[in-house]
Amino acid sequence: NDEDIPVDNKGITLLNNSMAAVVFGGDSQDIINAIGKKKPLGIKTNGDVVGQYVDEYSFLPLQIKFYRAAGVPIEIQLSLKVDSNFPSNGISEIKDNLVSYFEGTFSVTPGFYKEGMKIGKNVIYSRLFTPINQVVGHELAMFTIGKLGRMLATNDVTINLNELATLVAQNININVI
Repeated sequence: NDEDIPVDNKGITLLNNSMAAVVFGGDSQDIINAIGKKKPLGIKTNGDVVGQYVDEYSFLPLQIKFYRAAGVPIEIQLSLKVDSNFPSNGISEIKDNLVSYFEGTFSVTPGFYKEGMKIGKNVIYSRLFTPINQVVGHELAMFTIGKLGRMLATNDVTINLNELATLVAQNININVI
């Protein structure tokens, strides 16, 4: 935030003239040291993890903050009309494709966004059709998504700046009608 006032950004209030690092994994002190070495002088840090970095030039201790990305479990419900071309393992293939998409390991033709879910990235409803439709022999009769345990819908799922959308096969419910 290069403004002189605090700014809200995807669910987080950033201090004036500050930066925010949102991190998934890693040792806290290693992260604090990396931020301390790279952040510009006079720039505050934001976060709920707080530690101390000793500046290598002035030897002064600096308070460094960062956020740990919180996993946000996603739930998907599908109803499929299947025909004779639908494989016997089609349900597990669809689940595997969706989980692979979230993890960034889903491989399809060029041009499809395949980086997986990133910290602070919304789950885009329309991008999930490709992993589903890689399995032949079905039509989607119903497709809803949302945060686990909340209302599911046919639109994007908003993810805050300090969150990471996650998906496991157990949170994908597929009904054949």
